[in-house]
Amino acid sequence: MEKTKLGISVKLLAAIICLSPLFGGSVVFFGLVLYVLLMEKNEWLKKMTIRTLVIVFVCAAASTVLDFVPSIISVMNSIVGIFRGNFHIPFVSDLFYAADHIVSVARTIVLLVMSLKCFTEDNVEIKQLEDFVAKHVDLSSEEK
Repeated sequence: MEKTKLGISVKLLAAIICLSPLFGGSVVFFGLVLYVLLMEKNEWLKKMTIRTLVIVFVCAAASTVLDFVPSIISVMNSIVGIFRGNFHIPFVSDLFYAADHIVSVARTIVLLVMSLKCFTEDNVEIKQLEDFVAKHVDLSSEEK
């Protein structure tokens, strides 16, 4: 079983990286990402770390976009409320909130499955994710 420089197995560190965004550990997550990318040599661990990072960023971006529309409606409602009006559109806000929750649940499921697959050094095959990592990340050009 291959060990990291921290003394724990590569598989366990990969699972910890996949689970850390789920437990509110942004600082821990990004600290682990930096550690793996700068200090560790295992290519599979680095690719798994990058996959996790991409999933976290994509879900955060989707959540931000989905939260934007209800926020705009709320601002408009506040402005109109100054003049004793009402600009609340519950259906649209609820639709965007539901979509945001779906993104959150999907992120949780994908990260949980990824963390379980880490123990077999297997990958969750998401074609767009694999294409992105293959296109933008070249770990073979590092110093040996």
